Amino acid sequence: MKVLSEDRLVLMVKGGSHTAFEKLYEAYCHRLFKFAMKLLREQAYAEEVVQFVFLKVWENRERLNPELSFSAYVFQIAKNQILKTIKLRKDSFHAIEHVSKDLLGYSHVDEEINHNVVSDELGKVLNALPEQRRKVFVLSRFDGLAIKEIAKEMKLSVHTVKRHMNLALKSVRSNMLAYR
Repeated sequence: MKVLSEDRLVLMVKGGSHTAFEKLYEAYCHRLFKFAMKLLREQAYAEEVVQFVFLKVWENRERLNPELSFSAYVFQIAKNQILKTIKLRKDSFHAIEHVSKDLLGYSHVDEEINHNVVSDELGKVLNALPEQRRKVFVLSRFDGLAIKEIAKEMKLSVHTVKRHMNLALKSVRSNMLAYR
């Protein structure tokens, strides 16, 4: 059996080949799924992203350019859909949304994946914090509120907010040392 190059497969998909489409799907579905799982952390959402990516590829097949990187194309679609999913999820955690928005500045897929590993670890660290401490951290670091503003909003003393912030920073620092 002849192994076809990726650009040849893309050209065949552009012409409507279901077989070539299946080969590209098989080549990318697992990588896209892992990429989506790192940010979304839920299998159902990650699977939806992969389905969405390949639906878009098929719907826009006539506009595919075999001279451009197919990998960059599908990962860009995935990245955009992940960001939309995060924004739409009512139960999403604000810090993860903020970290995910940082992906907009990345253009190379490997950089995005490395960034996602750190973002995922940060999300885990923040999720492990007690609720009030996490909220103080998010209001300070992601929403840009001052200690006094946080105290007023959360109806806590300034001293309590400072204590929560110090403990949150200590947890983040000690758990993120490996990523310096």
